[in-house]
Amino acid sequence: MRSRPPRFPAVLGLGLLAALAAASPAHALDIDDITPLYFPLHGAQTGFVNAGPDFDFATTPLTQQLCAGAGVFQPVASCAGHSGYQITITQNLQTVHQFPQARGTEPTATDPFIADSLWTATNTSDQTWGRVLLLFTGVNLGPYPGAIAQEGYPDLQVGLDGDLLEIVKYTYDKDYFFGAVDLGVLDPGESVQFRVRYIVTSGGMPIVNNQVVMPPLRVVAQVVPVPEPGALMLLLAGLAAIGRFGRQR
Repeated sequence: MRSRPPRFPAVLGLGLLAALAAASPAHALDIDDITPLYFPLHGAQTGFVNAGPDFDFATTPLTQQLCAGAGVFQPVASCAGHSGYQITITQNLQTVHQFPQARGTEPTATDPFIADSLWTATNTSDQTWGRVLLLFTGVNLGPYPGAIAQEGYPDLQVGLDGDLLEIVKYTYDKDYFFGAVDLGVLDPGESVQFRVRYIVTSGGMPIVNNQVVMPPLRVVAQVVPVPEPGALMLLLAGLAAIGRFGRQR
């Protein structure tokens, strides 16, 4: 019996174009230099297939979600009732480390496409948000409004470099493990920049106007509760008392 996927909103896919001219990598980074974590096929938003059981943060469906995305705004799911994104994301292609299609071949597990992009997440609301995690929930196969690949993205094996991510355990009907970036506390207008490293290990990525379309990702922003200093001290004191009781027994 297949388990139900976690109920994440279908946030806009985020995509980039990689110019074919960028075939010569600035640094010969290959698959052995990174920790690839792969999304499941068929557009499932159930976390990485090879992450866990270790994790850095834990969330549930009750965790507060923000409206986050890039490009054309759609007032659906967590964006319903809003006129714009609360967390607005922009992307810029950085180093293209490996680009098999530029050499006339398709990516494989031993010769993957690897490229970095610089993301900027900005609090475009008028509120200060507590600790915000930006979760990567899956590949957006589309098509969707504003998609670069109008026919949708092919169902390829796509991953991200786990060395650049936190791992979030999301508990619904079972535990799912997502990659995330910890944006910290965001005041209105405040931005955080971070690097995302894409990996594609199968099939040919679509080419639009002589440019290869990198995988569009689904994201969701969640505000995770952070204990107040006093509450944290009480928790630590309670744990210490439990430890002493255990030793006495």
